[in-house]
Amino acid sequence: MCLSQQKFNHLPAGHGVQEDCDGQWSLAEAGKVFAVLLQTQIQSQQAGMEVLQLKWEECVMAQLVGLG
Repeated sequence: MCLSQQKFNHLPAGHGVQEDCDGQWSLAEAGKVFAVLLQTQIQSQQAGMEVLQLKWEECVMAQLVGLG
């Protein structure tokens, strides 16, 4: 299955584990056991800017795209 990044980002929201809060994705309560937020630095135009990056466990993402 090949999905655009935008469509892929909507998969967790459609399953209640992620929410769109004013244009920013955040973990829903149900998703907190399946993901971790990591602090990372952007390596582009805004070099040195730290952001939080959401990382899902592989088992969750496989189920969302129909592989698990």
